[in-house]
Amino acid sequence: LKAAADLFGKEGFEKTTTHKMVKAAGVSVGTFYAYFKDKESILLELFDKHAGELFEVLDRPFEEVDWDNLTVRSLIRSAIEASVECNALNPKLHRLFCERSRHSLLTTKREEWEKKALDRMTELIRFGAEHVRISDPETAAFLIYNAVNAACMQAIVFEEGPSMTKLVDGLTDLVSRFVLLDSEKSESPRTA
Repeated sequence: LKAAADLFGKEGFEKTTTHKMVKAAGVSVGTFYAYFKDKESILLELFDKHAGELFEVLDRPFEEVDWDNLTVRSLIRSAIEASVECNALNPKLHRLFCERSRHSLLTTKREEWEKKALDRMTELIRFGAEHVRISDPETAAFLIYNAVNAACMQAIVFEEGPSMTKLVDGLTDLVSRFVLLDSEKSESPRTA
């Protein structure tokens, strides 16, 4: 799996062959086929593994909340930091999944991932209901998820854009201005 991930990241899906994977992994062709049907099955396995790692990161804002000093803005920042970290886990592999996200093999898995991520975002919005101006949490979650994901992809995966600190600061400000009531925005100074 590691050899396949490295090759997919360096050469892309189309140029990576099972022969190259076997050689890079230092295993026989028979061993490869004992575990995997083809390179598509490895791609699916890698996606599952990557999604598991992403959810470990996404769960952290819920587990590591400092309940005594909680502000909605700090919770927004924690969620954005988690999103940035998700995109930075393995940028080359993440890019491959994004490029192939509409591929029939990954469509269902991508949809499952996005549903879980949107559900978590909706849960965060509902959690801070008394501090937000949002009347439709599902639509707001969709907009936030896609805006944050697009900015992270551009800055981290495609390596174009601001530093990670500026990315987190700017996204925190953007999302805070979108969701928070005016009185809640003054909890902390503007960062972008």
